[in-house]
Amino acid sequence: LPIIIFLIGSFLFLQTLGIDLTGLWVGFGGVTFVLGFALKDILSNFFSGLVLLIDTPFQFGDVVALKDGSTAVIKSVGIRLTTLYLIESHCDLFLPNAALESEKLINFSRPNPNYYYTITLPIRGDCDPNQAIKIIEEVVLSHPDTLGDLDKKLVAIENFYRVSDRLLDAQDNLLSKKEFGHKRLIAEQKLKIKLAEIKQAMKDLISKIQFLEKEGLDGGEIREIQGYYLEILRKVGFKTISEKLRGKKSLSLKESEDMNEDTLISLLRSWYENWQEDPDIIEEDNEVLKVEFERKIAFLKMRMDKFLQQIVNANNSFLETKLDDYGEELWKWMEDRFQIYAAWQHPKIWMNNVTIGRTGEGTIDLAVKFFIDNVKLEQCQRGNRIRSEVHGEIVRRLRQAYFYR
Repeated sequence: LPIIIFLIGSFLFLQTLGIDLTGLWVGFGGVTFVLGFALKDILSNFFSGLVLLIDTPFQFGDVVALKDGSTAVIKSVGIRLTTLYLIESHCDLFLPNAALESEKLINFSRPNPNYYYTITLPIRGDCDPNQAIKIIEEVVLSHPDTLGDLDKKLVAIENFYRVSDRLLDAQDNLLSKKEFGHKRLIAEQKLKIKLAEIKQAMKDLISKIQFLEKEGLDGGEIREIQGYYLEILRKVGFKTISEKLRGKKSLSLKESEDMNEDTLISLLRSWYENWQEDPDIIEEDNEVLKVEFERKIAFLKMRMDKFLQQIVNANNSFLETKLDDYGEELWKWMEDRFQIYAAWQHPKIWMNNVTIGRTGEGTIDLAVKFFIDNVKLEQCQRGNRIRSEVHGEIVRRLRQAYFYR
């Protein structure tokens, strides 16, 4: 850029001296055109890289599907190239940023790493479809790595069966998949109960704020709200510390050193530590799970600390009348990040098609739809393994009942 400015300035100076520079201007324009054309792709990739870094549709480690159907993991975004790891072919793909920006991507990791699978199963037309659906639902719920109502899964998991686990029965030092699944479901259930408790406490706090702020908040009312919020912080596992900043006292949050096992943070760590005992995950997955959940805890601390500052400074802040809005925003964020299972993620079994053969025998095609817990694990092959195991066990159980076509 300085060189271009110098050249243009020199041309203008020479023109003021009466020197005819028409030929030079034409030549300069030609050189500029040639350079612009030659650098077109480089500049396009450069600016596309900046756009991807600023307004990115993915983050490092996300699992995405490319236009050609291949599945890849985002490894890095550079100024000119983005590096992706192709799962099936076990190699790196270097994609120019301009091409990636125009690529139609499906991000399996957003909004969360749960992934939806569909299996199509043919059953006999003369069987009881309700009984077949009951068998299928039980098989899906009994698998430790699928999503579903926790109470139903805890009952169904007693019927979980896997050939590879039966082969390991003699090795007492190994935790079977069923034992691991039961432990993790219990940890999930405790976490779910604590989240429900905190949700109710947040709703009560928001109602209290809405009632008190109708006529403005005085110092006593702010301290009352602060007391309610401190109790919620204790349930989560945080405590407040007082420190001086620029001569003024301020409150901030830190994890309680003596937090009991019943706090949200303790239960969250217990959950992912139980998950790390899964006999199917690989060594790198331990770090993946730890980083993912510790990042969530760090963001939780930032969010809850921000709301604490808004409460403490409510009487001298223009945000006073919006305290309840910030409380609702905080809870919605917590629910979105820490919700284990939503009712709409329960397995679904739908009748797709009914066909009648020449001999009069009918076939009913059932579509079995279910979520798996984390598509990122096991080198992004976890979903394929779970789908295969669920499919195989459903077929086995339906054949036992003489339902499978």
